[in-house]
Amino acid sequence: MELNAKIAKQIVKDLKEIIHYNINFIDNTGKIIASTDEKRIGTLHMAAIKVVQNRVDVIVHHDDEYSGAIKGVNLPVVVGDEIVAVIGITGEPRKVISLGNTIKKMTEILIRENLNQLLKANQQKNYNSLINILISKNRDEEMAEYLFKMLNFKRNISRNVIVGNFRDELPFEEAEQVLSILHKYLKVYKNAVYNVSHLEVVIIMETQQKKDFASLLEKISKEISQKTNNKIVFAVSCSIAIDNELWKSKKECDTIFSSLRNDKQSFLVFYDDLDLELILSAVDRQTRKDYLNKIFQSLSDEEINEFQEIFEAYANHNGSIIHGAAELFIHKNTFQNKLNKIYEKTGYNPRDLKQFSQLDFAFKLLKYRRDRDKKRKN
Repeated sequence: MELNAKIAKQIVKDLKEIIHYNINFIDNTGKIIASTDEKRIGTLHMAAIKVVQNRVDVIVHHDDEYSGAIKGVNLPVVVGDEIVAVIGITGEPRKVISLGNTIKKMTEILIRENLNQLLKANQQKNYNSLINILISKNRDEEMAEYLFKMLNFKRNISRNVIVGNFRDELPFEEAEQVLSILHKYLKVYKNAVYNVSHLEVVIIMETQQKKDFASLLEKISKEISQKTNNKIVFAVSCSIAIDNELWKSKKECDTIFSSLRNDKQSFLVFYDDLDLELILSAVDRQTRKDYLNKIFQSLSDEEINEFQEIFEAYANHNGSIIHGAAELFIHKNTFQNKLNKIYEKTGYNPRDLKQFSQLDFAFKLLKYRRDRDKKRKN
C-alpha cells in the first residue's frame, strides 16, 4: 500500500502537536516522506528498513548506529496485516520509548481514516462519471458498461432524474456539506447516485410516489438551507425505465427550470405537473416573436407592462372588476377603464373568452421570453 505524502505530512503535524518531539514518517523503502524536521525529508533511514524487514521495533541509541538515523524509537505501522510505513520518534530513547505504542496506534487510526476518505472520494468520482454518462445523449457505451459493472449499477428499472438548482453559487466547502447531506438521506435507497457542483445537484434514483419524493426533498432542501444559507429548488422528471434514455429526463428538469426563473416560492416541481410551460418551451424564437408582434406591435414597453399588470389582476380574480381593482389598490372605474384601453390599443377584448385566451397566452409568452433573455444576460 503506497501512502500519499500529503497524508503523511498531516499525520506528523498532528502527532507533533501531541508529544512535542520530532516525528518521522518513513515508507517501506526506508525513505523519509514526511517529517517535522524538514531537512530530513527525502533521506534514507536504515533503521526503518530493519523495522520493515524484521517486523520489530528498532531503538536507535546513538546517532551513528544506523545510517540516516538519529537516536530515538522506530515502530512498524500496520494496517490489516501489512506494514504500510514506519513511524519514528526522535529523542532520548528512555524518554520517547514509552510514547511509542501510543503514537503507533494513533498513526494507524489516522491512516485508516485518511484511506477511508480517499476511498469515499474515489467512489464519488466514479459516481460523478456514471451520472455524466447517464445524462449524456451520445455516451461512450464501453465506459458505460465498465461503470455499470464496477459500481454494480442495476439497469433497466424505473428511475427519475432530480436536479436541484442553487440560488447562489456554492463555495467548495459548502459543496462538501451538501454532499454529506445527500449521503445522509439517500444512503438507504439502493442504486441512488448523486453529485454536487457549484451550481446544481443531480440525483438519479429509483422511482418513488410523489408524496415520498416531496417528503424526502423537503427534508434535504431544509437542511441545505440551514447548513449553507442557500436556497435550492428541485425539479423531478418523469420516470424512465431504460437507462440509455435518462438524458431525456435531465432535459425535462431543464425545462422545469425554464418555467421557474422568477419563481421565489417553489422548492419542488414535477415535470408531469407542467402544462402551458411545456408549450411555451417548445415554441421557437421566431414564432414567439411573430405572435408577440401580432398582439403588442402598437404598444410601448411602458404600456405593455401596465397592461400586463391589469390583465394578470383580472385573471387572478376570475374576471372580477372589484377584486382585481382591490389587488392593485385602485378604483374599480379606473380598473375598468384600463381594461377598455387594452381592447382599444390591441384589438383584443379581455372580456371575450376567446380573446382573453389569446391575450393570456401572449402575456405568458412575453414573461417566458423576458425570463429567458434575463438568464442569458446573467
